[in-house]
Amino acid sequence: LFAFDKYREIKTMTAFIRYEQNDKITGRFSADCNARIIWGGDVAIRSIRKLPIQERCVDIAFSDRYSFCVIDAPSVIKLDEAELIRLSERFYNDTYLMDQNACSSPHLIIWQGQEKEAAKERFWTVVYHTVDGKYKLEAVNAMEKYTMLCQNAIELNNISAVKKHGNYVYRIAVDSVVDNMDNLRGRFGYFYEYNTDDINSIAHIINNKYQTLTYFGVDKIELLDFVVKNRLSGIDRIVPIGRALDIGVIWDGYDIVKSLSRIIDV
Repeated sequence: LFAFDKYREIKTMTAFIRYEQNDKITGRFSADCNARIIWGGDVAIRSIRKLPIQERCVDIAFSDRYSFCVIDAPSVIKLDEAELIRLSERFYNDTYLMDQNACSSPHLIIWQGQEKEAAKERFWTVVYHTVDGKYKLEAVNAMEKYTMLCQNAIELNNISAVKKHGNYVYRIAVDSVVDNMDNLRGRFGYFYEYNTDDINSIAHIINNKYQTLTYFGVDKIELLDFVVKNRLSGIDRIVPIGRALDIGVIWDGYDIVKSLSRIIDV
């Protein structure tokens, strides 16, 4: 962008600086800051926040987050084949494009409504074919998924079933959702599934680690009410399946431009 003349002024005010992790250098920059965006893991954020800053310096921290998805089973049953393929492609974009490493990629799938098992079979079968046509699963990643499954089998006592669609899709059914569900993170197509007829039954697991809730076939106002009426500290985004990775000036509950702006009140 800086090659274009219209961005010349912004270019003169911009510097990109790369260096190895070094608190002395970071501290020197922090001492001059009017505002900082700190994007990293929780440990990195805590470390950087210890460094001295100016009294009026504004910090925005983007920390470790967790995301999940709610699907209405009857809505999946009603889809024709073409619609189901489009839904699977949107789900693929939310998950496999970033190997579920994006903070907004879902790890937990909540199923609501009647005919859940039939809906799952339709949905995951088509997801498998979509992934098979688009995704390259490296051998080391397939092994990591299997190792994760073995670890879950040893450590978790709420697993009710495990289903695999080749090596592309691992589905770990749980009969209860525990308070530390946000520690259960899948990668490379590894999903936890839970059935409920009342989304309010999972309110107890939502903490400020929860970022994005993707949905299909569910009224978004119902989901907003779920957050507000349960006074949840988490869930900053509610978006349809396929838009998990969309990013804008509002992220993690911050209006980034407003948060980093000084307003002159006249």
